Amino acid sequence: MRLDKDKALRLRQKGFSYAQISAKLGVAKSTLSTWLKDVPISKEASEKIASRVHSTSIAALIKRNKNQTVLAASRYNKIKKEAKISFYQKMNSSNRDLFVAGVSLYWAEGYKRGAIDAKWKAFDFANTDASMLAIMVNFLALVCGVGNTKLSIQLIIHSDNDVVKAVRYWSNKLGVKTTQFSKAMIQPAKESKHKHQYGTIHLRIYSVELFYTMIGWIEELEVYFK
Repeated sequence: MRLDKDKALRLRQKGFSYAQISAKLGVAKSTLSTWLKDVPISKEASEKIASRVHSTSIAALIKRNKNQTVLAASRYNKIKKEAKISFYQKMNSSNRDLFVAGVSLYWAEGYKRGAIDAKWKAFDFANTDASMLAIMVNFLALVCGVGNTKLSIQLIIHSDNDVVKAVRYWSNKLGVKTTQFSKAMIQPAKESKHKHQYGTIHLRIYSVELFYTMIGWIEELEVYFK
């Protein structure tokens, strides 16, 4: 036993971890902990051990992230697959026209980069047209089953326009409460004949599932009308 303890001491002083010493000598790590807990080791050995622990942690983190990416991709594909099945149910429903209009509008004006290369994944539809935005609000409620209480609205407006007036305008036009508006994004004033006095509205639902459902419906709509 003394021989093993001496060997363990020398290995520890060289910067070997308990796991490495245990594997070499066949001694339990609990025993090594008792033997070596008060053994002083050099700065070089300490740095060697710390570096190894750091490398192991990074490797474990990378592996975990890769596993999570694979699981996420599997989940997203499952959502899209289910969306493509529900597509035909929606096409045969009483809200067929609203369904086609909503999916088409999102295809044209909605946020889709999350399905390609962006990390952010949420339903986000932006426009300045009140009628178009109202259609999307109805689409969310009647087709997607998402009530106004889950709807987050952001106003993007230039600094020379009246924010309070704009929020009231959109609240009336869309039938939503002013409390559903997040903090407005104020942009520098500029001269432009295309500038909208009431700004641009983003309709957002922070749901990965709804986002990928929309992507699935868009993909199936493209196939349907080819």
